[in-house]
Amino acid sequence: NGSPALTVYHSNAGGMTEAARDVWRRDFQYLRPVKSPYDKSAPGYAWEFAIEGKALGEKLRSAGFDLLDEPYAISPLDTTASGRVKELAIEDEKGRRVALRGEDLRKALGYSRLRSTRFKVVKLGSAFVFTGYGSGHGVGLSQWGAKGMAESGYSYGDILRHYYPGTRINRVY
Repeated sequence: NGSPALTVYHSNAGGMTEAARDVWRRDFQYLRPVKSPYDKSAPGYAWEFAIEGKALGEKLRSAGFDLLDEPYAISPLDTTASGRVKELAIEDEKGRRVALRGEDLRKALGYSRLRSTRFKVVKLGSAFVFTGYGSGHGVGLSQWGAKGMAESGYSYGDILRHYYPGTRINRVY
């Protein structure tokens, strides 16, 4: 609408970008999920992270979440249109539950460990194993997706229109 666009980006969308409203609770019509098929060429496209339940509990308590005992189960409560965990519940051994956003779990565990919210989690013994795709918040342009599009012959305009649908590119000087 004649104003500059918020052109956020991230490393790798894991095959699909995310809506801004699902990460930052602020909506931008042009920051919505789009396919990002060239992400598969990125190093770390698929990832895995394991953490013992005791260490997970310590991280969550350090981040201010009221979990009294060691986590026993993790259950997704809501996912986004792009398949990312929007909200999840962590239950301790006594059945007490704490609900938190997927992005809050990433922050508590470390962004380099839980690389995105596009994950599944299983419990193996006393450890929780997260397997996922992508790296970063997933909103806007995927750097690896853009790289793949450029290498396949897409112009910068094609790439920008793909990752920021509905925007226009205007020369301002």
